[in-house]
Amino acid sequence: MTWLVSGGQVVWESAYTFRVSAAAYYINAIAYTSPEAVVTLGAADATLDRIDVIALSTLGTVGAIAGTASATPSEPSVDPALYLKLAIVSVPHATVAPPDVATVLIYAEAVGPPTEWTWTSSGASIVVNASTTPHVGTTCIDGTNVVAGVYAQGTAVAPFDPTDYDQLVCFLLSKAAWNNSRGLLVTLRLAGVLVGAAVQIRRTGTYGFDATVLGAYQLVAIPLIAFAVPQGATIDQVRFEDFGGAIGFCLDDISLHVGGSTASGTGGLSEAQADARYAPLVHAPRHHAGGADPLAVTALAGFPGGTTGFLRADASFAAPSAGLPLAHASTHNTGGTDPITALAASVLTTGTIDPARLPAAATLPGTIGCTFDGGGVALTSGKVRYVLVPYAHTITGAYLMADVSGTATVDVWRDVFASYPPVVGDSITAGTPPTLAGTISSVNTTLTSWLISGTANTVYAFSLTAVGTVTVLQAQLTVVRT
Repeated sequence: MTWLVSGGQVVWESAYTFRVSAAAYYINAIAYTSPEAVVTLGAADATLDRIDVIALSTLGTVGAIAGTASATPSEPSVDPALYLKLAIVSVPHATVAPPDVATVLIYAEAVGPPTEWTWTSSGASIVVNASTTPHVGTTCIDGTNVVAGVYAQGTAVAPFDPTDYDQLVCFLLSKAAWNNSRGLLVTLRLAGVLVGAAVQIRRTGTYGFDATVLGAYQLVAIPLIAFAVPQGATIDQVRFEDFGGAIGFCLDDISLHVGGSTASGTGGLSEAQADARYAPLVHAPRHHAGGADPLAVTALAGFPGGTTGFLRADASFAAPSAGLPLAHASTHNTGGTDPITALAASVLTTGTIDPARLPAAATLPGTIGCTFDGGGVALTSGKVRYVLVPYAHTITGAYLMADVSGTATVDVWRDVFASYPPVVGDSITAGTPPTLAGTISSVNTTLTSWLISGTANTVYAFSLTAVGTVTVLQAQLTVVRT
């Protein structure tokens, strides 16, 4: 009697730090709640891999349970009387961040392409570039007494397959408590046409959001599977639409995430367990070696004995010891005639997912960056922040975004992980580092003479070499995988 009711979504932030949305859950049939929280895992071992677990506890808190570093690591034991497991995190040796993470920034400062999507509103009650109450930076999407059906919509430069990603993440602020018949309808679209199913963010209990918590941003992470996008479908829009009317909210920092952790159910079976438990039973009449069907006692005339494959959860084919299909002979047997359709049977004993349906690494965009935060006090030079990039990539742009107009220069250094940390002699900017000159933001997509190609497991250093007036500064590089 241990299960998750709502929330508890695990979202990667940076390094081995994760943010977990507020949750309602049961452990041993006793109800608990936990607030939104940040969890930081321990540093990776120098030579051995590790598997950690992020879990909720009977104390109403979320935390990490560290596994043991090993040449053959396994996840740690989790006491079901004390914890509800939310996610499993692989911690490869000598890494400073999960190697499989990628994010797509959809909305942050309403600057549009190439760093964000283009945002529009269908009515005056939603302003997509408001300066009131941003989550981070200076801009947010502001809805005031929003009329039912009015929406804010972001449009990407080109269509893409949303199932390449795990979560749609945003931060949502409630201005006043919503009643139970009001909320936001979140949809994925292609040129305005709905793709898949709509997802509702209601008053309380949806993805950890609570509309009675006023004036504070809350993490809302929606698993992409909730949108039920058909296989092979693409989208180029995300829409947040009012239903019920008369609500006030702010939206900010919207993004798509993939990787970092693996969601974990509390009572489900692994793929191997499911194969072992159910395949012999459900497929029994399809996999025996010939002769009479043990269930229907129907002779399988014309079918020689042999080995065939059945489809596993990972889309590969695993062969049982012997057998031939009955109901699906035309697609799964090793030859002969289909006893039902009398059509020649195709041969299909092994296989994998068509590569055309898998995302091409080079088409996945991402960002590399950091934030310098003076905590309300003007920043001073000399600070350096480090970021590991686990995949090969090409830099496509350099951006600075500040909280106020000011001056700043951020040099970018890069070196392989084995030579960590990078130093000033490893600068890649060819004497033209990202710079603010009395402005609030800057962009450089020309990157003249920059060293834009980076290998896997490269460490970047962002060095704040000069600054004036600014108290918060974000430095970002846009990249594509190669």
